[in-house]
Amino acid sequence: KFDSAYFIRWANIAVSVVAEQSKELADSVIGIVNNYEPILELLSEQPVTLVHNDLSPKNVLADASVKPSRICFIDWEMAGAGCGLLDLVHLKYGLDPINEKKLCDAYFSELAGSRLIPTTLEDLNCLIASCELHKTMYRLARSKDWKIPSDILTNWVSEAQANLNRVHQV
Repeated sequence: KFDSAYFIRWANIAVSVVAEQSKELADSVIGIVNNYEPILELLSEQPVTLVHNDLSPKNVLADASVKPSRICFIDWEMAGAGCGLLDLVHLKYGLDPINEKKLCDAYFSELAGSRLIPTTLEDLNCLIASCELHKTMYRLARSKDWKIPSDILTNWVSEAQANLNRVHQV
């Protein structure tokens, strides 16, 4: 279950892993975690749905030879129950702005009128920023295993801070 305990566990792992690589960056991550309560609350209060939790192009198979095209998600070992937008932010990571907008527009169009996304743009943007912050904290927690260079690690900490700021602006 992707609940407060799950999110704070990954945030604390991120602090420990970043501290092994840079005290300065770890201090920044600690500052983020010290202001994590609104993120924990927001993500935990969302309607619960199935979350793949590693939804990236490598885990999506598409068969365009049939109409309509058949899309299959594979590699479900990290799946759980929680906020469905966690999958969207994972899937859109690294897309250029035009394709990110297309993906998000299609996603939100399909969910319009459901209770799975907030009804106001302000609330939706806050939820997306919270999901992006969690995904960044997850990447930071895995950064040593993935042998991430220090410049990218620095960028990820900046991304995390920017997403925290987006949440607190609302």
